[in-house]
Amino acid sequence: MVEALLFNGQAKVDYIDVKNGMTPLMYALDQKSPEIVAMLLREGASRELCDFKCTTPLMAAARTGNTALCKAIGGEFTRTIDMQDENGWTALHWAVYADAPNVIAYLLDVCVANRNLRCYKKKKPYHLAVFMQYGDCEAILIDRKIEMAIAAGEGHLH
Repeated sequence: MVEALLFNGQAKVDYIDVKNGMTPLMYALDQKSPEIVAMLLREGASRELCDFKCTTPLMAAARTGNTALCKAIGGEFTRTIDMQDENGWTALHWAVYADAPNVIAYLLDVCVANRNLRCYKKKKPYHLAVFMQYGDCEAILIDRKIEMAIAAGEGHLH
């Protein structure tokens, strides 16, 4: 049905739900529907529209824990990578919350997410990983911190 509506031009791909500000793309992400996400993106759906809680499509994808959905939204670059929602959470915070180390690696390595942004409660994604006891998420965030320090000449391997 979605495909038929898109094909005949009757659907507005960036329609904003007046109840919550969500777009069809955000609904498709919440439903973890890669086929519909792909169709909406192909038809020109915006990757940058936020809902009324300032949640971006990349944040919605990250909270699913699905790397393929994140790649569909983020690609190799997205201007919204470090945007913060109403609580100050970024896509990286949401990926940690989803206990998704592969999504974290993608956001850090490909999208170049800032791992040091703090939410409004002053917590970095690393703090959330420690609190949630998500060891794999902690490890990725620590590894990337060490790699950045070495690249900047601040660390030495013995």
